[in-house]
Amino acid sequence: GYALGLPSSRPAISEKAKSVDTSTKPILHVVKGKYFKNSEVVDKLPPEHQKGRPKISLSMNQWFWKDDKGKWNQYSIEMNDRINECYKRDPKSTVVVTIQDQCYRVVMSKSLHINLSTKDVSEVKLVNNGGSF
Repeated sequence: GYALGLPSSRPAISEKAKSVDTSTKPILHVVKGKYFKNSEVVDKLPPEHQKGRPKISLSMNQWFWKDDKGKWNQYSIEMNDRINECYKRDPKSTVVVTIQDQCYRVVMSKSLHINLSTKDVSEVKLVNNGGSF
């Protein structure tokens, strides 16, 4: 109970607590795509399927991608939030997103995304609606 000659205010760890083995079994089993609310398990639906949720992101910073017809399309709420999170951490980073069952690497510093299976490249842009990074 003494640290540097001073009495410690923390209680000593019991011998029983020291002998707990957590290496054989995880403490908490997490199932991907599920979350727990109180004692019931609820399937987590993609944002576009959740009732009452807006179809557009309320984020101050919205990312768009240009399709092969030249039309600018919004990323989904979930993908936009993921891109914004990475952009906020490091604007020169990249992030992988999914659009219509296709994976793309968004290269924010070069304003493009690359289809990971076909290697096709498209432009992306950030529309800042007053939010700050």
